[in-house]
Amino acid sequence: MSTVTVVYHHEEGSWWAESDDLPGFSAVGSSFDEVERLVREAVHDESVIPAPVDLVEELDDGSLIIKEAAVLPFSGARLASSDAAGVEAAQTEADWRELAAV
Repeated sequence: MSTVTVVYHHEEGSWWAESDDLPGFSAVGSSFDEVERLVREAVHDESVIPAPVDLVEELDDGSLIIKEAAVLPFSGARLASSDAAGVEAAQTEADWRELAAV
């Protein structure tokens, strides 16, 4: 799977995003949320990007934007989930699914 890096910029009440990985691509809006929505729509539009990609988002100062936790396939390794009561270990895929649902 290819990786597409999108850089968000902000200046004087306007936001825009661009990507060196997608020549000619840009998204412009009055808020970060609006531009992020336009970016995500473009990334999922097969007429813009014909194959699924991993999306890396960052601000123009190089800071990464992390919005969602990744859920990885269970590999048999010991996994953990943190909650208010502390850290619980998942020994099996079923345990992991139960912890992830909390």
